[in-house]
Amino acid sequence: MHETLIVFATTLALDVMLSPLKRRRGREQLYLVPAKRSKYAKAFEWNDTDGKTMHHFPKDMELPVCNLAAMWALWLCGDPRSKHPPYRILTPPDLLAGRARRSLSTLRFVMLEIESRVLAKGEWVSSPSPEDAAGMLAKVKTSLAVRPNKNRGSLQPVELLQWTSMGRIIRDQKKLEADEEDEE
Repeated sequence: MHETLIVFATTLALDVMLSPLKRRRGREQLYLVPAKRSKYAKAFEWNDTDGKTMHHFPKDMELPVCNLAAMWALWLCGDPRSKHPPYRILTPPDLLAGRARRSLSTLRFVMLEIESRVLAKGEWVSSPSPEDAAGMLAKVKTSLAVRPNKNRGSLQPVELLQWTSMGRIIRDQKKLEADEEDEE
């Protein structure tokens, strides 16, 4: 498996770096290292105790609760209307509220899970456009199996689920997988 990942890593553009493999309970996952923050303009001024400082995101930044497809596009491409860079470079100090920081943790969990699946399929696109982002998500949406909707008994399309719901579903799936591995 390592040989495949090494070959795949060499096919990526030079501006994308792979992180070391993450090992969790016997499973290996590969994540991308987020783009360097210095690559993006600081368009927002904060009045801090140190005076006025420039930041990548506004001081009152809140993560939007939207469907997975929309958040995936924001994660990779940012929001040009609001002048927000890709949310991949968002860090806890960019968010003042504790609730927003917890949401960022869930967001990173969901998006890194999707990134690892895109990488595993070899579908990663460097510097993606919103269309490229949608294409990458489409390639892995079948691997993001979700439980049936309790009300209707039918499966909810993955890209229409809210990213917060997807976070709960993926965490539940990982717990079940870990329990099954522990039983074996």
